[in-house]
Amino acid sequence: MERLNISAPLEMGQVYIIDGGFSTQLMKYVDGVDEDPLWTARSVVNNPEKVEQVHMDFLKAGARILLTDSYQISQHGFKEHLGLDAESTKQSILKTVELARSAMLKCGKPPGYVLVGGSVGPYGACQHDGSEYTGAYIDSMSRDELVAWHLPRIRALINGGVDFIAAETLPSWREALAILDCLVATGGFTPVLVSFTLKSANQLAADGESLQDAIKNLRKHELFKKGRLFAVGLNCCSPSVI
Repeated sequence: MERLNISAPLEMGQVYIIDGGFSTQLMKYVDGVDEDPLWTARSVVNNPEKVEQVHMDFLKAGARILLTDSYQISQHGFKEHLGLDAESTKQSILKTVELARSAMLKCGKPPGYVLVGGSVGPYGACQHDGSEYTGAYIDSMSRDELVAWHLPRIRALINGGVDFIAAETLPSWREALAILDCLVATGGFTPVLVSFTLKSANQLAADGESLQDAIKNLRKHELFKKGRLFAVGLNCCSPSVI
């Protein structure tokens, strides 16, 4: 893909190590993370100092990219499991950016040396039913519905000052396009990384979607043409299918 070269927020000649599995490290400090329907997101509200500590652990290990602990934050989930309204949920999303920035300061990292990506998990992740690995919901939701669901979190992350949006573990290119639409709705200036998950070689988690189809459709989006899509990758899938 000729346009997916080194571009903002990355700098030519620099090596960027991204942080590791947030839940794995958080479980060293907080019990019951994997069983929680909010996964790591509950700790943004109940254990923010532990979230900050995880970021610091990754920085001390050499990370130059931190992803916010917002992967599984949603208005519906925070209302159901924490009793928080939309405004309080927004403040929690902003808090995830503050915690990452605070960890950078405490670790003495100079401005610009570490990038903060706003983590955006798929709709399925916030259902806590494993559907991010099947894409079972994709055919029952329109692109507009996906935009409406993702937009509040993406807007809050951008308002919080992330360097880019990291759309992770996406089972379908259709959801990826909806996320890119959200970025257009916020002005279209924020860089974005898109990462899919596969169930077999060249096969996205959602039935009938190939990796080639995903790339072809991403290339058609206006943000790709504007150079805002700076990376496409894979995560949370077996190395044997990559």
